[in-house]
Amino acid sequence: MNLFDIIDALPDWVFWLLVIGVLTVISAAALGGSNWWKRRNKGR
Repeated sequence: MNLFDIIDALPDWVFWLLVIGVLTVISAAALGGSNWWKRRNKGR
């Protein structure tokens, strides 16, 4: 049983929730990650 079989067995809404969640995390890390690190390092 490979990953695609598992994904195929999931309902569509679960798949889209995962996709949206992953994209949100990636975009948040890309946009806010660098600024967050700068602020955090400056505070020390």
